[in-house]
Amino acid sequence: MEYLEFLKRDLQELEYKCYFCKGYLYLMGSRGLNHCTSEEIIVYLKKKKLAIQGQNLEIEELSKNEIRVKGNILTLSIVD
Repeated sequence: MEYLEFLKRDLQELEYKCYFCKGYLYLMGSRGLNHCTSEEIIVYLKKKKLAIQGQNLEIEELSKNEIRVKGNILTLSIVD
């Protein structure tokens, strides 16, 4: 829980929104993809990148700058 609170502060600073809902991760404010495999997805933010690591990851574009990730998400982290 502490880790998620730390990530939440970072995402607010980067003007980016991230929500968990029914086994999905919704990302709003992305600037595109840097890397995308079934084990790792790296999304461009305004100044940094968000790395999502897991298993059987799938990505779906809902609208411009809004995506949904499903699968077994293991870690989230902000990278330079």
